[in-house]
Amino acid sequence: MPADWYPLISCDSHVHEPRALYRDRLPSRLLDRAPRVVSDPNGDKIMMGDKLVRFIGLEAMEEYDTADRTYKGARFEVGRKGKFEAEARMHDLAVDGVEGEVVYGFSYWMDQNDREVLLEMIYAYNDWVHEFIEPTKDRSIAPAMLPTWDIDLAIAEAQRAVGDLGARAVQIAAPYVGELKYGYREADFDRLWSAIVELGVPVTMHIGSGKPKGRFRGPGAVLCDFMATFNDSPNLLVEFIGAGVFLRHPELKLAVTEGGIGWAPWLVMMMDRMWDDNGSMLDFKLPEPPSYYFKNNCLATWQEDMPGINSIDMIAEAVAWGSDYPHREGTFPHSRQKVEQQVANLDPVLVRRLTSGNAAKFFGFDVDLIVERYGPDSEHHRKYAAKDGGSTTPDMVAPITAA
Repeated sequence: MPADWYPLISCDSHVHEPRALYRDRLPSRLLDRAPRVVSDPNGDKIMMGDKLVRFIGLEAMEEYDTADRTYKGARFEVGRKGKFEAEARMHDLAVDGVEGEVVYGFSYWMDQNDREVLLEMIYAYNDWVHEFIEPTKDRSIAPAMLPTWDIDLAIAEAQRAVGDLGARAVQIAAPYVGELKYGYREADFDRLWSAIVELGVPVTMHIGSGKPKGRFRGPGAVLCDFMATFNDSPNLLVEFIGAGVFLRHPELKLAVTEGGIGWAPWLVMMMDRMWDDNGSMLDFKLPEPPSYYFKNNCLATWQEDMPGINSIDMIAEAVAWGSDYPHREGTFPHSRQKVEQQVANLDPVLVRRLTSGNAAKFFGFDVDLIVERYGPDSEHHRKYAAKDGGSTTPDMVAPITAA
């Protein structure tokens, strides 16, 4: 390998649940309320009972009409096979030059009101995703979703996922889903944070995983909704830091995913200023400035984010790269080129930290091992880079379920 080569670990990749996952794995008594994919002239849509959850959108597509920026008519079958087929995924990672990844699914369910069905879906998803990554579990981490509306259930599922499934991280919905008035800032959650610390795994969130769809209505609602979703990352960090969660649980780690990092230098600066100027007014007397907890307990992901890279010295300890594979707005299949364009002027030691070192420290990746097994000089890489990953076609999946 060239002397200036560095490994890439994506801390923001995605899997999509197979079409029939929940109908195959949920108890029979719940099947009439389980998710299903239904064909519609405007595109495939996901239904639960008679409720529309969403139309299939950008997450299913490799490209869309850039003239009008629409993706109407999207079908479940469209997109990379690697989103739910392990062999095809290995090809895509090889051609993209990615050695390791943290994968997220279950991205739009947590605001559903049918908690009985949702709980069984969480169990089914956590089981399936760990089966999916089993062949490459040394380089693939799938945070197990937790039912955080019930703290006892969340503790039990964290223990099951880590103990029985081998989960190396857990995921919470953000914004918070549940009935506690102050959400994750409530002291009730200390039991969950303590249990997670005892399990020795980090907590993760992915933007938009807990929001009610359509937070805004009226003029400008779409752009407002997009930006509110990106704000899930800084908002959650401020909640954890400001409420003293890391003060009470200094070993707790929190990753906020796909929200970018351009906001982070400003946020760190302003939090420290508020702490310095108004410390006597804070309801939690933090002995260290907020930046201390950001750098020691947190991780934020970047994809294409020159504002963040240009101020990287302020946040270098707490950021890691992510590709957003296989989503249309992600960097696949040009991830390595897009990373190189952004870090070209940085010190090589810092580049390794941003592209793999921080991820390894936070999630526990063995970088030397995954480079040996999956890097460009490995037999695995040569085998899968030569294969065809391709796109899905209708004859490769089950027929669309009728309404």
